[in-house]
Amino acid sequence: VKWATGLNTAVVQSLLLDPPYWVDAGTGLQPDKQHWSLTASFVFTNLKIWVNATRGERAIAGWDDDMCCHQNFSMSVRASVDCNMDSGFGNIRLSMVHMDRVEMTSRAVSMPFGTLVV
Repeated sequence: VKWATGLNTAVVQSLLLDPPYWVDAGTGLQPDKQHWSLTASFVFTNLKIWVNATRGERAIAGWDDDMCCHQNFSMSVRASVDCNMDSGFGNIRLSMVHMDRVEMTSRAVSMPFGTLVV
């Protein structure tokens, strides 16, 4: 990837805060921490990624171009964290819930005399 632009075109579709719940630390005593989780869904409306592909030191014809994303690109991530009464919130864990399939396209066309980029 040479560069990406349009990261500032992310539009928040939804924010969902799950109700926190108590977690037992395995002691069998009263639960000592709460688990919190927030899911954020958003769509990039103008994400552009420039890709430059090579085979060894040689560039592959047609693969030095803006190849992604020619339509809206959506994804959802979840941030989870445990909170206990002694130390507060711990480390945040981030996980991918959903991501659209990445469509990589090239304007290169194979011709009998070589590759033509249109």
